[in-house]
Amino acid sequence: MIHKNESNFGIPQGLPISAVLANIYMWRFDRTILDYLRSIGGYYRRYSDDIIIVCDGNKHDEVLSILQELISKEELTIAEDKTSVFIVKKEEGRLRVTDERTKRQAVIEYLGLSFDGNVIRLKNKSISKYYHKMKRTVNAKTHFAIKKTDKTGGVLFVRQLLKKYTPIGSKRHIIFRRSRLDGSRFFNTGVKSFGNFWTYAKKAAKICNSPAITHQLKSNKRILRARILKAKHIISEVRDKKRLADFLKYGKSYH
Repeated sequence: MIHKNESNFGIPQGLPISAVLANIYMWRFDRTILDYLRSIGGYYRRYSDDIIIVCDGNKHDEVLSILQELISKEELTIAEDKTSVFIVKKEEGRLRVTDERTKRQAVIEYLGLSFDGNVIRLKNKSISKYYHKMKRTVNAKTHFAIKKTDKTGGVLFVRQLLKKYTPIGSKRHIIFRRSRLDGSRFFNTGVKSFGNFWTYAKKAAKICNSPAITHQLKSNKRILRARILKAKHIISEVRDKKRLADFLKYGKSYH
């Protein structure tokens, strides 16, 4: 991870480089390192403050030396705790990724993807965040279903959950908005939806030619179904108790 120092621009120390992407100094760094790596058959990509460099093992020391020289010249700093060096070698007909520091088998992670030398997958952290978000969404809808006292009280809105957390909602579509002047009419915004996590997963699987990516979500249907059934049970149980409490207190139910 790369950061820009304070000296030239008067920006706080440690401010992510994404805040100064338009700066000519960073463009010069990109151009110089890119041209150099191309000349030795290497590879360079940067997205915001995340950089990945691929080169022949024999060029390892030379690349690090030139990289440090450029970093110093452009007054950049590297976040050492977020920097890793990997060695990729072919062993027994398969590529093996080893962390240079620990000498243990590892995976290369970049922009939400991981590579173990043979298969590209989504980062485990990305999958965990996705299921955690699913849990929070279901819990929130459960809470509102319990609290509402209008005609939507007790309704979980399962269709919304299916659109958000299954392939049903993965297809991007034109967004329509209800007219403020006539509530019965909708107008075309000309803007497409972003889809959902499945949109991203399927696109990544296609681009990377990796069925393993969609296979990572094989438990999605089971997990979502279990959460929906649990939520419905909780909603029914809590609302039944509230109805009984209302009846005993007021002689009628408000839920």
